[in-house]
Order: sequence, then C-alpha cells, then structure tokens
Amino acid sequence: MAAPGLLAWVVTSKYLNHLPLYRLEQMAAREQVTLSSSTLAEWVGRTGVALQPLVDRLIRHLLAGQHASCR
Repeated sequence: MAAPGLLAWVVTSKYLNHLPLYRLEQMAAREQVTLSSSTLAEWVGRTGVALQPLVDRLIRHLLAGQHASCR
C-alpha cells in the first residue's frame, strides 16, 4: 500500500517530468527501495481512476463558465 506522497511523486515524475516507469524503478533502487514497473503502473492506473471524478467535475465547471460568459 502506497502513501499519498509516494503516489504523488510517481504520478508527478511520470507526467510532469516525463520519466518512464523503469527510470522511477531505478531511482527507487538507488535508495534501497524495491518497486517494480508493474507495481508503479498499477499505482498510476489506480490513481487515474481515483482522480477521474475530479477531472469530470473540473470539465463541467469549465464548460459551465464558458457558457455563462458567452451570454
């Protein structure tokens, strides 16, 4: 089970810093932490699923704001 800070590091590193999961695996190994690419991929997928309701709400909010400003 991963802590929220670790999940944030993985997702930020992957999408903001454009690091592939094998590089994150290597970085963790240098700190004597064993993380497999498959585990990292599962965490990324589960984080995406968990954040989807937030994404959906932000889209609705942004679209509603555009419609209101066009009136």
